[in-house]
Amino acid sequence: MKSNYLYLLFICVISCLFVSCSDEDNKGEEIPEWNRFRTTNVLVYAHLSEQNLFSSCSYKEVASSIRNTVHAVALLDRTNAVYGQTAIINTGTETARESKKVPVFVPVNYSNGEKKIIGSTVLFPSTISEMTQYVVKNDCRYLETKTEAVNGIV
Repeated sequence: MKSNYLYLLFICVISCLFVSCSDEDNKGEEIPEWNRFRTTNVLVYAHLSEQNLFSSCSYKEVASSIRNTVHAVALLDRTNAVYGQTAIINTGTETARESKKVPVFVPVNYSNGEKKIIGSTVLFPSTISEMTQYVVKNDCRYLETKTEAVNGIV
């Protein structure tokens, strides 16, 4: 008798699983087809450590690669700005000059002891007519700008 109840309970549990996992209930929203013509290329240069990007390569190598690669926007990660005795040295601006792009430095953190601003440089193909800044938090900003983009997949 006890085994009949266990058998009946087992069948009920299995039945509930089949009913709750039916395919018709879990269709959800239909995912639209990927439009490959709305895809663009973003070129990213990064050093996979805490080091400055140009501690292991030169400006001219990166600038040459940027000039010879099809992309809409280039990102140079960790192009920190360092305060010198007479000027602020930013490795991203030198690369922008060599690659004939327009730089925008995006600060992430400030190190007062080392006198440097930790951040990245975004290189645009042409001048920026307008940029909007949104305050996310007291120490966090979101910058938005429009840029011309070329198709990434042909």
